[in-house]
Amino acid sequence: MTTRYPRMAFIGPGRVGRSLAFAFKQAGVDVVGYVGRAESSPPIDNLLEGIPPLQTTEALAKAEWIWLTVPDGQIKAVSDTLPWQPHHVAVHCSGATPLDALSSAGTGGAARVGFHPIQIFSQPTIAAHHLDGTSVGIEIDPNDNPHQASRLAALTDCANQLAVGVGMRPLAIKPGQRALYHAGAGFAASALVSVLAEALDLWASAGIEPAQALTALLPLARTSLLSFESAATGGALDAAVAGPVARGDLGVIESHLTAFEEQGIDPALYCTIGLKQVALMARGDRLNAVTLAAMEQRLTESSVGH
Repeated sequence: MTTRYPRMAFIGPGRVGRSLAFAFKQAGVDVVGYVGRAESSPPIDNLLEGIPPLQTTEALAKAEWIWLTVPDGQIKAVSDTLPWQPHHVAVHCSGATPLDALSSAGTGGAARVGFHPIQIFSQPTIAAHHLDGTSVGIEIDPNDNPHQASRLAALTDCANQLAVGVGMRPLAIKPGQRALYHAGAGFAASALVSVLAEALDLWASAGIEPAQALTALLPLARTSLLSFESAATGGALDAAVAGPVARGDLGVIESHLTAFEEQGIDPALYCTIGLKQVALMARGDRLNAVTLAAMEQRLTESSVGH
């Protein structure tokens, strides 16, 4: 049986909007158009090819699912300007913004959905072609139709089918938990970028060229992720920790901190990560309590000292 997808329009053809519009269109969804600001520069990619620009009134007349893919801080303001109708479904793709930002849609009788792809969209063309296997956080506001369980179930089913249609895995988000959920996703995404950037900076201070650093460090990072996956699946995260903390080697930690001091490098990030590693090691039995306490004390002292 052929899946009947809703007609959809995107308000805000930014990186996330263009990526999703492209992916849905490729999956056979009727993307009727997008709404952009007249003064905006045209996208440099071709993700919206074949998807026409529309006026806001046209978009709401032609589509059922209205995607507000605008910056988080603009979601409420844009929603408040729209003439929502009961047959509409208002969707935003923010990970942290609560569905209350779409309160005007609820007042107009529309249902509200959060649809947050757990993916990095800094390069939309790459993201649009790599949604397959990505999870997507989905929240359906149960307060929109508290006495219509059937509509709530239908919305949930439709959102899940849309995710599966582009190869994504639906992940249900409980109401009121978006901020914690989004912070966790950030640690697995941009936080990794920050840590890898720190690694490149440290190697640059040691006189290693960026190209050589990438060639050496990226395989290490990939192996670390595989090790983490294996350890997390087995429920023993301490097994994924490597390096001096995993060995209880306070001498190596001291040499790192001394090098930072000599080079005038702030050790705060190193200490924060080291303390987290100590906490992970404390979950297992590979190191004794005295060794763990010594590393914790040294890292804490250095962190506080700066």
